[in-house]
Amino acid sequence: MAGRKISQSNQELWLMAKNWLASTNVLPQGHRCYDPNPAIFDLAHSLRDGVALCQVANCLRPYSVRDINFKPQMSPFLCLKNIRGFLHACVNNFGLKESVLFDAHELYDVSDFAKVVVTLSQLSKCKDALNAGLIPFPSDRAASLSTQYKDEDIYGNLEEIALTKDVAEENVYDAVTIEDDTKIYDDVVALKKRIGLYKSQNAHTSKADEKRGYVIDELLGTEENYVEALTTIKEKFIDQLQDVLAAEDIKKIFVNIVDLLVMHKQFLSKLRVACRHKTDVGSSISNCFIHD
Repeated sequence: MAGRKISQSNQELWLMAKNWLASTNVLPQGHRCYDPNPAIFDLAHSLRDGVALCQVANCLRPYSVRDINFKPQMSPFLCLKNIRGFLHACVNNFGLKESVLFDAHELYDVSDFAKVVVTLSQLSKCKDALNAGLIPFPSDRAASLSTQYKDEDIYGNLEEIALTKDVAEENVYDAVTIEDDTKIYDDVVALKKRIGLYKSQNAHTSKADEKRGYVIDELLGTEENYVEALTTIKEKFIDQLQDVLAAEDIKKIFVNIVDLLVMHKQFLSKLRVACRHKTDVGSSISNCFIHD
């Protein structure tokens, strides 16, 4: 692995991702995205708690992620919750396809940072990012590079580094001062002005809309967590016990877990589509329950 050559163009992609994140101007000054001589693991590690990603999402569109844990201290539960909040916003607020999203564990475990770069690239091309004046990446010249990720070793040892690193020793948000908080707020306000949100926000966002948004987020989040739990049971237990227990015993122990997983995956897919309806989201969601 060590002797294999890294393509310059592929190396540039994660640097493009770093620069794009920095260009949002909502991250604290101590964040790795502002490091002039970054290492790829430093960037990956700085995103693992999901805080920066949630802040970027809210920068592009306010309230995209309503519940952020700003001090997760690398707790798996809190970090993964932040990351899932960002991924939820990517699909339901920015229109990204699920096929271009990374899995929350792939970022937290740093097991496939290449997919994180792909997701950020797609986010950089969404309407909200373009309206904010942010420059998307990569350019058309390098647009096909995402297909080469799996052939490169540039991301290969990140998970190993994460396992040997004391992930609790640093938190890029611990050193944020009052002055930093003020600057972050000012930067967000400035960017919101650029997008032209001040006038439209009061016109289109009411208390009722906000409450409904919380309910919809809670409904979708609950279903996503349930599907993830069922998936974990199947992959970590049922599949692993196939060669150990008899089929009848597995069926007795896990009853209808596999059938439930199939059904709820289909339901979640329909629910996500319904939540993207702008005009009549209530009826769209209710139809998911009625028809199923």
